[in-house]
Amino acid sequence: MGEFNLFKKLFSIGALSLLLLFSSTAIAASSIGSFIGSISGSVTAPDGTTHQPSGSVSATVDITTDAGGNISATVTGRGACNAGLGVVVDFTAIYDATANTLTGTYTDSGSSIARAITFTNTGGLAWTAAVSGTAPSTAGLLPYDVTMNIELPNTAIHAGTTLPASSSYSGPVAGTLSVSSTVGAPVNQTITLSPVLSGTWTATAVPLVDGSSRITGTVSGTMIAAPVNITVMGQTVPVSLSATFSGSLHTLNGALGFQGYWTDATGTYGGTMSMSIPVNPDGSINTFNVNYSGGFSTTQMGVTVPVTFTATGTIPLTMN
Repeated sequence: MGEFNLFKKLFSIGALSLLLLFSSTAIAASSIGSFIGSISGSVTAPDGTTHQPSGSVSATVDITTDAGGNISATVTGRGACNAGLGVVVDFTAIYDATANTLTGTYTDSGSSIARAITFTNTGGLAWTAAVSGTAPSTAGLLPYDVTMNIELPNTAIHAGTTLPASSSYSGPVAGTLSVSSTVGAPVNQTITLSPVLSGTWTATAVPLVDGSSRITGTVSGTMIAAPVNITVMGQTVPVSLSATFSGSLHTLNGALGFQGYWTDATGTYGGTMSMSIPVNPDGSINTFNVNYSGGFSTTQMGVTVPVTFTATGTIPLTMN
């Protein structure tokens, strides 16, 4: 199936009254749910200015209720900003029924080191957590401070251990971009890189209590370009790109797309990543509009040479 419609497809919701999360009358069962969420806060740009980006969160909860009505639940999710630096936060948290909190760890686009995170309940099935860290940029790692708010609609809890096929989508990310890159002093040269994208995307239609649905999702993969030679201090130096990218699905001004970051092999340099999803007049979707910006550096004989670029292109959107 090469194209699909996330906006017009109808989603059935089963009888969920016996599976409401954190119910004192719960029976022995397994269920799964989809969170909706948002991000707000501040990030520092490469020029030193502070920005207030917004963003989205995509998360899934696996719930087990024993015969005594005891709840255990694990939430796994990702939040990504849709403006400013490419801040992406991946987290896993376990429900503490006594404290009514979600406690676990998170990593971000600037570090794979796990750090503690605690979501505090704000009423009903809603929680909030403050996180801080760093994000890759053309100037190296820069700081951010954001708040993630997540909520589990009662209507988004399903019996079993997998989300309904009628509301869950996934597919590959595969394509090649042609990029004109500027190599800085002392080289001052323009080169062409051809990064190959390879990864996966997911999307979930989360049913809301008012009968509508909100689309959430994630994207991850690699961006690899073969070496192109430049000359630094009389030495031939191959410039290549070996990067990873990650993001979450968001809607902004009615447009749907994945927004996040990319970072080079060092985990220090990178920039923003955007894959907007244009909707055809008939409601179908069949392409990503891809945009990357930022940069990295290469060092030869003690000389560090910056490489900056903006990549644009279109690749097919296919569904498994």
